[in-house]
Amino acid sequence: KMARGDVLEDFKYRGGVLAATPASLMSPFSTGGDFRELEVGKEAGRDRLADWLAQKGYERGDIVWTPGQFAVRGSIVDIFSPSDMYPIRVEFFDDEVEDIRYYIPDTQKSLKSIKSARYRASSQGATTSSKITSRKICACSSSTRTAST
Repeated sequence: KMARGDVLEDFKYRGGVLAATPASLMSPFSTGGDFRELEVGKEAGRDRLADWLAQKGYERGDIVWTPGQFAVRGSIVDIFSPSDMYPIRVEFFDDEVEDIRYYIPDTQKSLKSIKSARYRASSQGATTSSKITSRKICACSSSTRTAST
């Protein structure tokens, strides 16, 4: 997903023809650039983290199911980065990160505790697609090919 974000950023600036499925253009992706690092025992601020995630393209919800989403419940922030296979759960004590762990969204079961996590801005495909509509895009499905400008 990180590579897909890099390809779209490159296309945005250099142009050319982009061949992609409609679904791949609509799903979230991660691009280089702005990032935020969380570390157990360090101060991060739950509300500051939530504000940063919202400003960087993550979609806020009640529960995290898919990449590009985050949720805040009490002292817990769940984040599903487009570049990760599983979301993480960040637990706060006041403004300090108390615990970070991967978990399974369907069961909410913890997989593995980690000491730090680094998150890049998440770009929603729909937003980015609208920024590059002046370029020629070939959206290919399994049965047809269409070109739009």
